[in-house]
Amino acid sequence: MNSAIADRVLHLVVVQNLASITNDQTPVTDQRQRNLETDGISFWFPNGKSQTLGDWSEVCIEAFPVLVPPVTLHTNLSDIKCEIACDEVPKASENFLALCASGYYDGTIFHRNIKGFMIQGGDPTGTGKGGTSIWGKKFNDEIRESLKHNARGILSMANSGPNTNGSQFFITYAKQPHLNGLYTVFGRVIHGFEVLDLMEKTQAGPGDRPLAEIRLNRVTIHANPLAG
Repeated sequence: MNSAIADRVLHLVVVQNLASITNDQTPVTDQRQRNLETDGISFWFPNGKSQTLGDWSEVCIEAFPVLVPPVTLHTNLSDIKCEIACDEVPKASENFLALCASGYYDGTIFHRNIKGFMIQGGDPTGTGKGGTSIWGKKFNDEIRESLKHNARGILSMANSGPNTNGSQFFITYAKQPHLNGLYTVFGRVIHGFEVLDLMEKTQAGPGDRPLAEIRLNRVTIHANPLAG
């Protein structure tokens, strides 16, 4: 897959027989961006002239990404689909996707859960002190002005200081601007926010450890622009 398509598409995208794919005649208005999903692909329609989806055979995407979610996190609470910023942070993305592909994260728990802040996982020891990168050592941060902790569902690398990234990552429950410039953002949740709700509602005990286990059973990679 062309990684530019997975990032931001600023040209004309042709969608044939969109109404038959979606069976949806809902108008798209200036106030609404209509997100449609089929087979893991989300088409983001821009603000603009009111249209009926059945009339659209060509869709002009301007400043909206065409989202091809590379991964689904299959947790014991249900699934979360995520988009990975492969072009902006290639090292963090390569590390995360390779760990997912190898089964490194399979069966790991989310060991730290703080309501209103974030949930953290990616440590096979379950202690918050373990985990390593695909290179067997810590790797450098990739801080980007375009990627910030500015929403619920941001995926970011956990670290113990500058340039100490390994395998651990966290997902934000809300905007966390104080983390900008300190942690490498590498993706975002695009579907499954109700699962995040369940995670956030899970009570935590000493060390912010969830009292009820939250487990990442396995990960499905739908598209990997960095492979091959």
